[in-house]
Amino acid sequence: MRHTRRSPARRLLAAAVAVLAVALGLSAVPASAQVTAVWQGLGAFRALTVNHNGTVFAAVPTGVMRLRINGVEYSAYCIEFVNGNLNTVDEYQEADWTATTASTDEPRVNWILRNSYPNVSTAALAALIGEPITADEAAAGTQAAIWRFTEPSFSLVRTDPSNTSAILALFDYLTGPANVGDPAEPAASLTVTPASASGEAGALIGPFTVTASAASMGVSAAAPGTAVNAVGEPITSVPNGGQFFVRVPVGTAPGSLTVTVSGVVTVGSGRVFITPTKEPPLQKQILAEAATTPVSQTVTVSWTAAPATTTTTAATTTTAATTTTVAATTTTPTVLETTVVPSSVLPTSVAQTTVPGTLPRTGSDSARPLLLVVFGLLVAGSTLVAVQMTAITVQRRRRR
Repeated sequence: MRHTRRSPARRLLAAAVAVLAVALGLSAVPASAQVTAVWQGLGAFRALTVNHNGTVFAAVPTGVMRLRINGVEYSAYCIEFVNGNLNTVDEYQEADWTATTASTDEPRVNWILRNSYPNVSTAALAALIGEPITADEAAAGTQAAIWRFTEPSFSLVRTDPSNTSAILALFDYLTGPANVGDPAEPAASLTVTPASASGEAGALIGPFTVTASAASMGVSAAAPGTAVNAVGEPITSVPNGGQFFVRVPVGTAPGSLTVTVSGVVTVGSGRVFITPTKEPPLQKQILAEAATTPVSQTVTVSWTAAPATTTTTAATTTTAATTTTVAATTTTPTVLETTVVPSSVLPTSVAQTTVPGTLPRTGSDSARPLLLVVFGLLVAGSTLVAVQMTAITVQRRRRR
């Protein structure tokens, strides 16, 4: 399927139309399948002489009609006597019994259809009426009995030889006390509601409800969509009365797609077929036997892009724990090598100072090594000065 990329303006317009449709309730219009048929001509029949509304009609073709539904022919009967318009061109549409003029007699007509030809064999009918009967006679007697309930002024002319005893006996049996009526068959139907839905890409769009005259229906979404159940699991079928959703992948550009719901339904005997748009309308038909036909219906799904998601990440500052290891400091006292000078040589201030091998502790431990060095240098310097001065004095005395 080809997708055309739309401009932002067109996408905005499409979104606005979708919102307007929802606001007006347009999406709630159900989508229904329609069973159609085409008249194919007469089947088994006989020409009878009848009385309708006081007028006698001779050689009236009376019997089974043939309707083609989905390429297969099925038996049907006429509902009306007065409208003889028929052709093999115009299409019939399935309708309710209320579309006829004999709504109060529907149960009795249904009973005739299910208890006479072709649903009951000619041998079984012969046993019921007490004499042999052919297919043509059975078809003619059944059609005449239906007209008796849909056209109250209708009757058979009993003295006319065209109306055989077998036809008259079957007519009397089908319109007599044995006919207690039968309920109507449900319509062959497929309805999907709503006809359309919208949402965001990545989300479940729906739900759509499927109502059908069958146990289940198949469901298929066009790309890029997927038909899913209420928990988002892909599905290919929906039970009668069930629901489905549609999901398109996150990030898909705004657009629309169709979903097809399809399957096979049974059109029960007694279902009515009419030509509602034909003027004058064709003769209404009533199906004499059950038929099966495929049906399908499409719905529309549209979506917009999912809103952008902004993720805010808080800045994280990591402070590493710092461990400061202070190496243990061992202070070793400095021992000075000193030379003891005799007091007779040293100055009085120096001679009176005793310099032991290890200086006494003074001040703080941290300044002790420096003080010891400075003190040692002072002592050494003083000693050298004293020695030099002594040598100079000795030399001068010798010169004299």
